[in-house]
Amino acid sequence: MRSNALARVRAVQQAIHFLVRDSPPMPESGCLTADVDTLSPSVCLFYTALFGAIRSLLRRFRASNPMWLKDPPTYRHRLGTSWGKLEALFRQEFSFLQERLTLDSATHEAAMAKLHAGSATSLPFPDDHFGGVLTSPPYATRIDYVMGTLPELAVLGADREFLAALRQAITGTPVVAGRPDGQRGSDILSEYGRSVREAVEQHPSKGSKHYYVPWIHNYMLGVQQGLSETVRTVRPGGRICVVVQDSRYKALHVDTQRIVIETLASFGKALVAREDFPAPTVRSRMNPRASQHLKDRKHTESLLVFE
Repeated sequence: MRSNALARVRAVQQAIHFLVRDSPPMPESGCLTADVDTLSPSVCLFYTALFGAIRSLLRRFRASNPMWLKDPPTYRHRLGTSWGKLEALFRQEFSFLQERLTLDSATHEAAMAKLHAGSATSLPFPDDHFGGVLTSPPYATRIDYVMGTLPELAVLGADREFLAALRQAITGTPVVAGRPDGQRGSDILSEYGRSVREAVEQHPSKGSKHYYVPWIHNYMLGVQQGLSETVRTVRPGGRICVVVQDSRYKALHVDTQRIVIETLASFGKALVAREDFPAPTVRSRMNPRASQHLKDRKHTESLLVFE
């Protein structure tokens, strides 16, 4: 964005914090996660409307990769906007949210849900805290979720240092460089997961050994750590419900469901129910080169229930 457009976005953001009663200060990059936790539902509603308006403004910068935005080649190509256009988009997004978020107070409890930002591999809750859990770890698709939410993170004030650290930390990150070495297949609890790692390592495709092996190893280890934390925070007898989807590496099928089942079995949790659903809309199909390895890329999304 050009400086005038950025100034108008920041003015709207400042107005949100100024007008909403008892609103905390604007989030700062150095403590962004903690600051976001302090935002009230009303402030979050206005922020979400602002996010939608910014995405509409940035539509021209969409890249062939649906998760990325193209950088303008020069300052002249950056985006400018008028007060009228920004206000119209903001009102439009707010009206859309207002229509969708209306609840019947007679059938819903008055208590608000508590939302926390944090890491799935280090949950900020004591042991045996929850009666049950519904979770969905990132799928093994190498989607860059940080870059996919870059407009929202930018509005919140995330700087380059914060973004780089976040991309390193998320489960399933496509970023391999700069992560700690010393990986061992034995770190993966799932026997099937270890066999997938070995199959990727032996694959003749370029980059298999030096990029895809550490990537899939890190992915399985991240899911494993997240499931371990989930088990820790659920009371004995509580159900753990996991939504997960299988994937592929070239023509190699990766049964992510089996990895989750075997991992939770190692933590003493047994699969008691499973429902499978076809997944016709998969982002990996947007890659025109994907069909080179397999023309019919069918995927399955599953609800797995453990006790």
